[in-house]
Amino acid sequence: MEVSIPVEEWEIGLRLLPLIADDEQTGIGQVRVRSVGGVREWSATDSYRLALVRVPAQGPDFEVGLSPAALRYLRTTVGDGDEATLHLFEVNGRPRCAIAGPGGSVEYTDLQHGYPDIEPRIPLADDIGATAVVNASQFHQAVSAAMTTRELDENGSPVDGHFKMGVTDTKFWLYAHSPAVGGAEYVVAADVEGDSVWVQLNPRYLLSLIELFEPGDDIVVKLPRFNSVPVVLQSDRVLALLMVIKSEWTLVRERVESLLEQVCGHLAVRRDDDGDYPLRRTGTPVYGRLLYETDPILLQVFAIVLSGIDASPELYEELNALNAGSTFSRLFHYEGQVLAEVDLVAGTIDEDELRTAIGRIREVAETIMPTLSAVLGGNLVEDPVESRMRMYRTAIIEAELLPDRPAELNGPDAVEDWPFPGSVFVLTGWNPQGVPLGDRSHESINLAIAEDIIRSGGRFVHGTGRSPDGEHREPSLIAWGLSRAEAVAMGRKANQDAIFEVDAAEVRVVSCIGDRVDRWPRRG
Repeated sequence: MEVSIPVEEWEIGLRLLPLIADDEQTGIGQVRVRSVGGVREWSATDSYRLALVRVPAQGPDFEVGLSPAALRYLRTTVGDGDEATLHLFEVNGRPRCAIAGPGGSVEYTDLQHGYPDIEPRIPLADDIGATAVVNASQFHQAVSAAMTTRELDENGSPVDGHFKMGVTDTKFWLYAHSPAVGGAEYVVAADVEGDSVWVQLNPRYLLSLIELFEPGDDIVVKLPRFNSVPVVLQSDRVLALLMVIKSEWTLVRERVESLLEQVCGHLAVRRDDDGDYPLRRTGTPVYGRLLYETDPILLQVFAIVLSGIDASPELYEELNALNAGSTFSRLFHYEGQVLAEVDLVAGTIDEDELRTAIGRIREVAETIMPTLSAVLGGNLVEDPVESRMRMYRTAIIEAELLPDRPAELNGPDAVEDWPFPGSVFVLTGWNPQGVPLGDRSHESINLAIAEDIIRSGGRFVHGTGRSPDGEHREPSLIAWGLSRAEAVAMGRKANQDAIFEVDAAEVRVVSCIGDRVDRWPRRG
């Protein structure tokens, strides 16, 4: 494969070189180029900084890691020309990469280390405390001034570590301090929204990212609420992330998230729109929430155990009696709901404490609340699996039997003649147990499912599970030549509640976590 790339685009790779890790034997020791859907993405990271530059481009889709040595030779390669050609090929079964131009060429082995997914590293909206829209040139001047007027260590940070960036009211500011000359605040003209927040940064790293933008660009600066979340710098063309210097909050949060993943699985650390951790996603949903404003920092484990119930003396009497009999959890009424809650010290919490807290809340919800509801009213919380199973019931399954010509396998417009040799299974990595992971992660899971199908001796075509109105779509694999047990195991591995099994006569939804099978006619 050959791709001609203009010299000004190659220059993006040169500008990204300072951002890579100092080890070409790892994926992050190279500049990555990924071309897909008419856009080329140039990206680099050293695990502290990450930058991605998007350029409209024609040509085939591909992904390759560019050797830093090859990029440093680029100006010789290009010579007096205005472009250089990227060649991707194989020699004796090993992938090779070459860059050739009027001035020469360089060829090397494509190590194909892989590259970390960028999308999961982009902060969620709830993680962002404030934004400031600032001119790139003015931003650069302010950071440069703050650096040059303060004593810096070998890493480019003020010797006492005090370089901060923040938003207060309508003001976007930088603050630098050193023992020799004290502190100075630099205010930069900006359109500001959000809360008053600040973060501590390495100013040299910040400056290296600002330099990726054009001087006239408006940079959207997104400041995180938490020190475990990166600062975002963004324009139409450039996305850059910079990790902040960790605080006690960050260290506690990382410790808690590691424990949550160990006990509850990796989906538990995917916080929802309210910023809560979904610790239990079947039965009564149980959540976790870090309370940073307390001393010490707490992990609050909680659940709504009753809804639609008004406050009354009888309710409070029952809740007080239940609380008096428990030293581990407490029940309280708030805005028409009864909640169960356990507060744990985040810095010292262990696996047994977390499991006990979740178990206690589950016990309250499933053994005490039904009686309380029967006596005083209110609604028990529905198992979220039930609502997701109802969505399965309405889904339309499409299979790409011919390129770009999907055929509906079920519903009122389903194909009349069954196009497969027997039953098919619909498998997907999208939104496991209702938790969105981001398209890049979903695509990666679908790829792993495809590999499992082939290893098991099955076959598949690409398809989609969608809502009747087409607003929600989940790319899927329509597989056959598998046993039900094999297909269910693949669905369980992808953390799905259930999978579809479809034949000429009916649709079946087969649970991945139990023995339940729902069925209905395929057509109609």
